[in-house]
Amino acid sequence: AALLLLKSFRLTNRFVDDLATAPNPYFERLLHVNQTILGGLFKGIYPVGSNIPITPTLDEGRKLQFMDIEMVFEDELLSSGAVVVQGITRLYDKRESAAFAGIEIAQYAHVTSQLSKSCGYNILTGQALRFGFIISDRQDFIKRYTLLLHKLVSRGYQFALLARRLKAFLVRHKLNVDNHAPTKLFGDVMSAYQTTYGS
Repeated sequence: AALLLLKSFRLTNRFVDDLATAPNPYFERLLHVNQTILGGLFKGIYPVGSNIPITPTLDEGRKLQFMDIEMVFEDELLSSGAVVVQGITRLYDKRESAAFAGIEIAQYAHVTSQLSKSCGYNILTGQALRFGFIISDRQDFIKRYTLLLHKLVSRGYQFALLARRLKAFLVRHKLNVDNHAPTKLFGDVMSAYQTTYGS
């Protein structure tokens, strides 16, 4: 019974106040300490009456958001007739939702702030590492780097220096989305930037 329960909760994650779970028949039956199964052998962990915000399980679009990750699951029909579920990850930012429309958000320090020049330009490296860990969808990866470059340029950073740093980063780090072709990925980011922002 314990192994069955453990298996059911293996895709349940919590970080501070973010809680997400894959389909789990025992999850909502074991939220609070007054909820038990198997004659009281197992009970929930949260105090009675506590409001537990739960990230919904997979919606009809087969998407699940948890913290800053959006997981997307798609079915692929093989020639053998078998169905394989493939998952990709994208960056999730709730500030892009309709609730935040029209609100200007300054994410990064301006180039003229009290930060040292190297520290300011390291914003690119920090975010690039973050994207590399989270994103497995190549198109989302290109979109996020393009937007990052645009935001930093709008905060006074030099595009040429940012581009050089980005290229060096992509060559140095093995990422899930580059298929060992970092120069091609860099070219695709530059092309997307020019198409979207025209410079």
